[in-house]
Amino acid sequence: MAKKNDKRGIKQLMTAANDLSNFVMATTTPSLISNSILNSSTVNSNFSKWPNDISSIDKYNWLLHIMYGRGEYDRIQQFIRIQLHRNTYMTYIQALVYRQEGRIIEALEYFQKCVLENPSLTNIKQVAKSLALLGRYRLAIDAYKEALTYTINDWEIFHNLGLCYMHINELQQAKQYFLQAIQITEIQEASFLALGKIYLLEGEREEAETIYEQGTRRNPESVELFTQIGLIAFE
Repeated sequence: MAKKNDKRGIKQLMTAANDLSNFVMATTTPSLISNSILNSSTVNSNFSKWPNDISSIDKYNWLLHIMYGRGEYDRIQQFIRIQLHRNTYMTYIQALVYRQEGRIIEALEYFQKCVLENPSLTNIKQVAKSLALLGRYRLAIDAYKEALTYTINDWEIFHNLGLCYMHINELQQAKQYFLQAIQITEIQEASFLALGKIYLLEGEREEAETIYEQGTRRNPESVELFTQIGLIAFE
């Protein structure tokens, strides 16, 4: 019964692959991208060969990317399960699926595998995010600081460092990272809200109001920022 279900799932997967293949053929020069790798009649025979074919790897990665964007997590699981070989991107997508399913520990393990295979900024940030979701804020801080060795202008890293320090009640450190996040971009209301919250926790109402007002100038449609200003006014 399990094999029959797998076959049915694979057949559905190949239908999706053929749909994607038709899109490729309609938008790309045929000589550049062949659709054979997405053809249900040839895919099984190519399983043991495609890891050595860069173009095939790219197409499988693209298919996984499309399925993940569509939220087709069951099909992704089926697809990865029948592969004879796995590349880093497969591991990465599997980790994303685990996290979507709330299986954070498994997601962390797979993201760590990705870092071992390819210590890129993206992979390190995913490890840090998973650690933070597990409440392991000190380790998450270390991971985010490692990510800062790859870039110095990533708003997400500075903002999440601020959040991690807030969770361990080191508010001065958190404040500094939120200020740095705002220096990188002022269009992210989350950093203004978090920084204002710290000022309120410290009893600095005027500072909080100032930072909220600064945020509204760059985010004039932010309901939350205006709400915070209103709450301060009525206190």
